Order: sequence, then structure tokens, then C-alpha cells
Amino acid sequence: MSLKQALLGAGLGLVESDFDTHESDLYVLNKPGVWQWLQRNYNRCSQVTTFVGLGDWDNKVAMEIPFGYMDEFLQEKQANSADKHYSNKYCY
Repeated sequence: MSLKQALLGAGLGLVESDFDTHESDLYVLNKPGVWQWLQRNYNRCSQVTTFVGLGDWDNKVAMEIPFGYMDEFLQEKQANSADKHYSNKYCY
């Protein structure tokens, strides 16, 4: 189970719009109980940082979880590279 799935299923009231990603990093809004859950269940919680969001998350405090989306990122990357077909029509 991914970290995002675990957080969604932890009974913290999180929904999809409370998450975002950039490559392998996971971002989640800092809602009540999220930090405490990470401290109890995520062995890399010392790497988590906070920031004030912009755009859809304007002025809301969010957490950046480095590499918290790594498994999904690698799966997406592999799927995207498998979709690319390279032509060898110029090779003889």
C-alpha cells in the first residue's frame, strides 16, 4: 500500500484534492491528525517539511514528503516509456 493510500484510509478526513505530487515527492494538506499519523506510521517523518501553498492551496499549510510518491512515480515512468515506440527505419 502506498503512503497516499494509507493516508486516505487512515480516517483523517483526507480526500484526493488534499494531495498533489511532483515526480517522486508527495504533498498533502496539513489537516488535523496528519502530522501525528506520519510520526506514528512513517519512518522517514523527520524529512517532512511544511510550506504555505499557492493557487488551489492558497494560504493553506501543506507538507512535502520527499520520495513519498516514489513507487507510483516509477510505475508511471515505466508505463510512459513502454508506450514509446522507436522506429529504426533509418538503420540498415
